[in-house]
Parts: sequence; structure tokens; C-alpha cells
Amino acid sequence: MAKKQTEFALTTDHIKLLQASWVIWNEDDGQAAAIDPKKPYGDSGIEENVYEVLTGKYPEDGLTEKWVKHARKVHRETATALQIILKTGSFVPGKYKLKDEYDTTSWELVNEG
Repeated sequence: MAKKQTEFALTTDHIKLLQASWVIWNEDDGQAAAIDPKKPYGDSGIEENVYEVLTGKYPEDGLTEKWVKHARKVHRETATALQIILKTGSFVPGKYKLKDEYDTTSWELVNEG
């Protein structure tokens, strides 16, 4: 069993991706606002979209394996990043920690930067 995540480094990459997210009204399960799961940043090429959002350039010659890994990692982490931003009401990069390890909404900033 994986150890529960109680610390998280919110970066400008997370913030840029969330600001570029396509928000939809999801009527499938319970009707709620959601980030479009099929094309979260504009179209279905997630790794290419992440590159474009983070660099401001289109990947003309394809992506390196290093970039693909980074894109997938930072994209996966946007769930935690969004929870932190919604809980704290802030887009401040830095180290965040759960005040209560059993309450996934209890994030607080412990070190800005």
C-alpha cells in the first residue's frame, strides 16, 4: 500500500496548467463542474498541450522522453494542486502540508517559494 501524501510542492507549472484547463459542466455523474477529462488543456494530446502551456511553444519536432515523463507527472499532480488552491484560496507556489493527515482538504502553506 502506498504511503499517504501529506506534503506537496505546488509549482508554477501546476498553476499554469490549472489556469489553462478547460472547465465543463459534467452531467454524467451527479452534475458538477469538472476539468474536461478527455481534453483538459484544449485537445486530446495531453503531453503536447502541457509542453505548449509551460513553454509557450508548439513542439514542432516531437517531445523527448524526459519531457513526456515531466508532462505526465505534472498533469497527474494537478488534482492535488487544485485541492490546495481551492482550500487556501491562493495561487502561491511553495511547500504545503496537511494539518490533519486524514483530512485531504486541510492543506496549509508551510514554506513559500
